[in-house]
Amino acid sequence: MKRLFLLLLLVPALCELHAQAFPEGTTSAYYAPNPNSNVKYRGSLDASIRIGNSGVGRYGITTIHGLGIGDYAMVGLGTGLYYYTQRYYKETTQWTLFLHGQSNLINPKKHKFVPYAGASVGYSAINSFFAEPTFGVKMMLKGSKALKLSIGYVYEKYNGSLSKMWEPVPGSGTIIVDPETGESFPADGGYVLLDDVRDHLSGLVISFGYQF
Repeated sequence: MKRLFLLLLLVPALCELHAQAFPEGTTSAYYAPNPNSNVKYRGSLDASIRIGNSGVGRYGITTIHGLGIGDYAMVGLGTGLYYYTQRYYKETTQWTLFLHGQSNLINPKKHKFVPYAGASVGYSAINSFFAEPTFGVKMMLKGSKALKLSIGYVYEKYNGSLSKMWEPVPGSGTIIVDPETGESFPADGGYVLLDDVRDHLSGLVISFGYQF
């Protein structure tokens, strides 16, 4: 009986709070996001290829989601997959996570083709840190949608704990089998110093994408 009495006392209080939350003559739509706000959701889907060294390739598919600020700036968080073809990593696919920012250099509402500059900083599951400044051009479509083409330079540093990594060279002598991985390599050479691997991870990147 006491619980019922307390509940009856709470009902008027709840009604008063509801009345205060929504001023007279308004509904929940009163607090809906302003469609004319300068801060809006922005996203993109991009495909990229790193070029420069024939033995160290990287193909990527990434997506970025964040906030567009006015007509010029955008900041967001990106993720995706990088496919490494270099022999040092035995062709592997790695997940990546990065921060991204970019700025249009002219007003996209007044021009069909808009140059822009951007930068990404992040970490790949291959155990490497990377930073990538870019410069590109957008072809504006309906609304804020656009096709993007850019070129950039990625600096990527491998942070693995191995003192050196090896590259198999068939027919060079006695073959040793790694008991942990089952992989084989020659006993008399074929090694690649870790410093060399670090040097080969950086290079030019060409990207094509869609902004939505």
